[in-house]
Amino acid sequence: MAAARAVALIVASSLTPALARRIRPGYVVGGALLVSVVGYVLITQVDSGGGLPSW
Repeated sequence: MAAARAVALIVASSLTPALARRIRPGYVVGGALLVSVVGYVLITQVDSGGGLPSW
């Protein structure tokens, strides 16, 4: 599982500058905010008794 996360991080880090050059900055920031909102919504669905998973 950790290897998959590392590969995803490397791919995302490699693609980000190219995307930032091709896409207007406002869209990049808006997309990042949308991903953030989705993450926060998912966190609200976690049962408080169970806590967050520890990988």
